[in-house]
Amino acid sequence: MYRIALIVSESTLQSLGEELKARVGVEWSFWPIGIDQPIYEIFEQLRAWEVSGIICEHRPDLTEVLSSLNKPMVTVLADLLIGGSVCVNVDDYEVGRVAAKYLHQKGLRSFASIGREELHSQEKV
Repeated sequence: MYRIALIVSESTLQSLGEELKARVGVEWSFWPIGIDQPIYEIFEQLRAWEVSGIICEHRPDLTEVLSSLNKPMVTVLADLLIGGSVCVNVDDYEVGRVAAKYLHQKGLRSFASIGREELHSQEKV
């Protein structure tokens, strides 16, 4: 059985939930660990559970340290490559393009976007 640690925020866990349910079974077991815990507590939990792999939401002080465990790791919500990890993220430019195309097909020729001052919000415009 593969033991996969999910080191993510509550909101990310909820968004991954349906996808993960489809993979739970004879071969997969997922263990959520809150990403806001101190690093030493996360390491203690990973050692105690003897994980096969890690799915981790990107947190600069944690993600690169986790890669030192030499376990297969997938980093979610990261816009950069992290050594020893496969990164998965949303294509923000494509989200903006698809949204604009949809609105255009609905007959709208002018529209606006509201977002925070974060890169991913700006890339969708």
